[in-house]
Amino acid sequence: MNDWFNTGKEATDRASAAKPQRTYLYRYYMKIGSEAEVSFLDGDNTDLEPIGSYREHSYTTKDGKWPNFCTCIGKNCPVCREGIRAYDAWPFTIIQHKPTWKDRNLVEHKDEVKLMVVKKEAMQKMLRNISLRKGLVGTVWNVFRSGQKAYTIGDH
Repeated sequence: MNDWFNTGKEATDRASAAKPQRTYLYRYYMKIGSEAEVSFLDGDNTDLEPIGSYREHSYTTKDGKWPNFCTCIGKNCPVCREGIRAYDAWPFTIIQHKPTWKDRNLVEHKDEVKLMVVKKEAMQKMLRNISLRKGLVGTVWNVFRSGQKAYTIGDH
């Protein structure tokens, strides 16, 4: 199942599954002052694997929960009509090696696959690194988020 929309037997099988299946990737972000080690699973920007982008909204719910994201559908987008501006986003699949963390059941999480969504200014830096390194696949990065105004994916 690589598609965002399921039909037929696959859709009904999911509805009747005994245990809900996690069908999404956790989104990667860093807290201020934190460090991480990540490696890229995609991002070579070749003819066989071009880098793609989409438009996205980020918003706070009425009960104050932040962050939330949804894809902008363009013309007649209800989120745009609410005055929430969309921005360009470039997704990368990564493995977060460090830091590890424990959930409420004390299960340790490490080497998790996550979705790193990069905005325009950070993407300009990523493209430079893609060019210098001839792609990102397999590269390991130590990343640091320096402050409030730094990218949520890290800036160093």
